[in-house]
Amino acid sequence: MWEARLDAPAEPRLESTLSADERARGDRFLLPRDGHRFRRGRALLRAILGEYLDEDPARLRIECGGHGKPRLAGGRCQFNLSHSHDVMLVAVAAACVGVDVERIRPLADPERVAERFFSDAERSALASVSPRRRPEAFFRCWTRKEAFVKATGRGLSVPLRAFDVGLDETQGRARLDVRGHDEGGRWSLWGLPAAPGHCAALVAEVPIERVRHGRWAERSFRSKRSL
Repeated sequence: MWEARLDAPAEPRLESTLSADERARGDRFLLPRDGHRFRRGRALLRAILGEYLDEDPARLRIECGGHGKPRLAGGRCQFNLSHSHDVMLVAVAAACVGVDVERIRPLADPERVAERFFSDAERSALASVSPRRRPEAFFRCWTRKEAFVKATGRGLSVPLRAFDVGLDETQGRARLDVRGHDEGGRWSLWGLPAAPGHCAALVAEVPIERVRHGRWAERSFRSKRSL
């Protein structure tokens, strides 16, 4: 699991690895800041995957699956990425994996969002949290649900109310219950430490015993190990 900042200055060495399509996508953003975030995020992803695979990042072919999940051509390893404003997470594993990070922020109508997307058990758990802590609990639930949906690779074809996640604050293993299916037993949910003011979660199609964390540093990036 790697964390990086997207608000750092552009690094020409990194961005030189981008494909023509990635450059074009970055140029289509209306706000230059958003284009910079996209280009830096994709360049960092290529650098990280290149380290794991011992390959030139510019030569990696990154494709999109049927529901928009990015993947490596040839399937040599699994990865997923998420960003919220200037915080980016990249998970690399041997099995299917999903990661999500969100900045904790006020919502205009969180109850309506919860009614639409959270299960009965999740809404009950959220209602039991003090109003002061409720925004954090909301995004803790949201990131855990998003991480599972992303890990499956099926996008929003997976109804968000069809499974339950735990809202406990403990980092590490967390509850995931996919109702009416044995699928839940295939997946592990992990509450991640996150940058201040953020929530983050990881789901993998293997039992998670430990997650290795790192922060991007161009000249000190050495590890080639994942989950």
